[in-house]
Amino acid sequence: MQVGWRKWTQSLLNSKQVSIYKQRKIINVLPIIVKGVGVYNRATFWFSEELMVEILRWVSLGTWVVWLVVYWGAGIGLVSNFLRALRSSRFSYDRFFIFGLVVLSNIILWTGYLILRGRIGDPLAAGDSLVISIGSAMLLVGASGTFWCRRQMRESWTAHTTLVENHRLIDHGPYHVIRHPIYAFSCLMTAGTVLVFPTWWNIPAGLGMILLYIFKSQVEERMLVQYLPGYREYRGRVPYRIIPRIW
Repeated sequence: MQVGWRKWTQSLLNSKQVSIYKQRKIINVLPIIVKGVGVYNRATFWFSEELMVEILRWVSLGTWVVWLVVYWGAGIGLVSNFLRALRSSRFSYDRFFIFGLVVLSNIILWTGYLILRGRIGDPLAAGDSLVISIGSAMLLVGASGTFWCRRQMRESWTAHTTLVENHRLIDHGPYHVIRHPIYAFSCLMTAGTVLVFPTWWNIPAGLGMILLYIFKSQVEERMLVQYLPGYREYRGRVPYRIIPRIW
């Protein structure tokens, strides 16, 4: 932009049709014009689609950080559950679930951080504000939903597949609609994150996480039917596992 202004003014000042008086007048007014153009450029940036995309992405990444700190105790709860799964001889598939979840989520989140730092691009969406806005909304709803579900479960919540002492059947709140709402909200959260940070490797990583959640729900389903009194009847009252009115 500065080069364009410089060429324009130089050609104007060199014109034989412009008098000395007019040249001096142009020179006096020119800084005001250039300053106005600079203000316009800054205003365009602050209200640009590019800035909105960047803000949404930072908010999305921050949501994940808050979720990890609050939901998993800054990762301590995740590590303790993984160690407990390693010691468990009955439910060895918890190791596969938690390990896969940690690896795939790290791929997605570190990719998001590198995109924000400008280290890698996102050619699949090219900063599409609509796609990223939808993804951010899905992520926020999903994260909030997991907190809501965990609050409903209270002491009955555990990350590994087992029953805690005095485990009780939860059939109110979101559990009145579907049987595994935590996994439903987690799938929504994962899909939204992939839309916010779309790369060709984040898509299979996100699909892998969703398949892990579905796998975990199936494993828990078999365990709950066998060990939790009243669950078989609850499954008859609430026929949908993850997607309301569908599945």
